[in-house]
Amino acid sequence: MVDIRNGRLDDLEQLAALNALARPYAVGSRTGVRYWLTKADGVSYVAEQDGQPIGWTAVGRAEWLADDDGYTLQVLVHPEYRRQGLGTQLLRMAEEWLGQFPSWHVQAMADETGVEFARRAGFTLGAELTYAGIDLTDQPPVVQIPEGLTLVPFADLTAQDVFPAYRETCRDIPAGTAIDPAYDWYVEHVWQSELFDRELSVALLDDGVVVAFTISLRDGERLWTDMTGTVAGHRGRGLATAVKSAALTRAKAAGVKAAYTAMNVTNEPMLAANRRMGYEAVGTRAQLTKVR
Repeated sequence: MVDIRNGRLDDLEQLAALNALARPYAVGSRTGVRYWLTKADGVSYVAEQDGQPIGWTAVGRAEWLADDDGYTLQVLVHPEYRRQGLGTQLLRMAEEWLGQFPSWHVQAMADETGVEFARRAGFTLGAELTYAGIDLTDQPPVVQIPEGLTLVPFADLTAQDVFPAYRETCRDIPAGTAIDPAYDWYVEHVWQSELFDRELSVALLDDGVVVAFTISLRDGERLWTDMTGTVAGHRGRGLATAVKSAALTRAKAAGVKAAYTAMNVTNEPMLAANRRMGYEAVGTRAQLTKVR
């Protein structure tokens, strides 16, 4: 018999293991689960059988969205327990929680196995992302820094130094995945993230101003590139490739064994940069939206 109850902090380790099983390319599963289980403006539900979590859902405010009725949602079911209605039940409970609000729109992500489920549940399919990884036991390609630019780790910068470039590049991510982050959100969720590695995150400066950067999140021997961007006036110069090369070289020297990232399938410049670095596809996910 399956029981569904509210999530608790003591579910952390088991849910992190479930996330890692379902999404082996995910980095920092434990941190992500803790975020949901302690999220004040949201709720989580855990489905368990014989005391073992076999699925869970979480929903809450999407702080990176400017509007007040934006929410983010996830539903995850153990692969051995899918197609038994459990995902539908968990999703219904999340939407019942959303029912307390006069209006809402939800953003979610689905891998290949979840897209059809989401469509049947009334979600609209949006941008598709490719997830890719690279084995850092081999040396990643070394790309030279263009003359006139200076490479520095984020450890030598402040949050204020990086934010203008971060915000500009977030605002023009292609194919409907752009966001307009507030500074306070960026500080809390990027600069103060427990996975954020300021030595392995690097930027290129032009006369002291950040013009390209890559943000690295580290979880032991695994790395996630959370964002790589180049400001508009400096694109077409290979700067994204240069900063990514520098970050991966530093990561390898620091003992990282594998690195992962995600790219919009229409973002050809970033796809080309990652191919040059040696990344190989490990999965796809699609952005989903639902409005009430």
